[in-house]
Amino acid sequence: MSTINRENVSRLIVVSANVSGRDLGSVIKEVRDRVKSVKLSSGYYVELGGQFQAQEKATQTLIIAGLAAFAVISVLLYFAVMQEYELTKRQVEAALAYATDLVKQTEVVPLGA
Repeated sequence: MSTINRENVSRLIVVSANVSGRDLGSVIKEVRDRVKSVKLSSGYYVELGGQFQAQEKATQTLIIAGLAAFAVISVLLYFAVMQEYELTKRQVEAALAYATDLVKQTEVVPLGA
């Protein structure tokens, strides 16, 4: 038995099904393929919802969270590497300055003198 409901000032017919023995993704793919071949009158459309819609939304949220985490980790690594580079650069500069001072303080004695 089907009932016609209203949602957002439009008529709505809900068709539901339970998936058993198959994964939801393959069932949705098959449903989409079959619905593509159906000619709908003007103003009619098919919308998939329920558990599939929740799964799609969760996947999108995970992708966005993963990309955000990757960006934050990349920025933190960049600053850590730059900080280490600056520290190393200062150490090399200090070592060069020390070596230069040693050379300046060393008296050069000509050979054979």
